[in-house]
Amino acid sequence: MAGVLQDSSFKKFFDGYLPVANGHCSTVSVSFGISLSVSGCGITEFGGEDSGAFTVTPSIGLGGVEASWTIDEMYSNADDVSQLSGWAGQLDVNAGEGPNVHSSIGIGGTRNKKGALVYAAQVGGGYGLNWIPPMVPMNVTAGVGYTFLWPFK
Repeated sequence: MAGVLQDSSFKKFFDGYLPVANGHCSTVSVSFGISLSVSGCGITEFGGEDSGAFTVTPSIGLGGVEASWTIDEMYSNADDVSQLSGWAGQLDVNAGEGPNVHSSIGIGGTRNKKGALVYAAQVGGGYGLNWIPPMVPMNVTAGVGYTFLWPFK
């Protein structure tokens, strides 16, 4: 196994997917078959030259039933702030009624400097109601979103 982990092609492939940017986000979601959400983030660490950005991502998709608000940590392999702007496919999971846990991932067509597809993943928790009929206390949505970006130094 140690030989596999030290193999340069194996390391090179996974190296581009390791997170080099992180931030804090808040997400509000409502869904009743059609899912609408908006996420706002403050991103403060990048592997590139920019020191941070504010982002807002409205999204639309398909899901169960949900009304929630979450606070999340955001991780990304974007090594430049501009790589987070634009369209992305998204998958979002909320579980719980009242206090809940949340995770999501968005992947667009942008690549980082190492050639890997750029992703933004959020993990956190919040408060809300989530259910998939006939009353499973969770919601899974899939859709698209567009990230608007305001960089700062």
